[in-house]
Amino acid sequence: MAAAALCDGDVKMVIWDLDGTLWRGTLDEADADDDLADGSLAPLIRLLAQRGIVSSVCSFNDEERARAALQRLGVWELIVFPAISFDSAFSKPAAIRATLSAAGLSPANALFCDDE
Repeated sequence: MAAAALCDGDVKMVIWDLDGTLWRGTLDEADADDDLADGSLAPLIRLLAQRGIVSSVCSFNDEERARAALQRLGVWELIVFPAISFDSAFSKPAAIRATLSAAGLSPANALFCDDE
């Protein structure tokens, strides 16, 4: 269904989790930039952007470290409405709703990629 939605043009935004999804492992486990780049889906974010599909991030993570990692992967400038927080009150469903509202999109126009 997700692949068909991407091909049919229904999906306007992909919202990515980071650890275990956009890259293998976690930021805490990464010893070097190579650890994040190996297996990273960053090239897919660039390809989607070329095709007019925007990307966002929704992740329970340290915001500064996550932003720095996305910058090193060369995709930070392609991320809109990032929702990254280590706050115990952080809720992915609420963050996704806020992202969709800010983007003016309905849930039918978004795809959320997470490892959970």
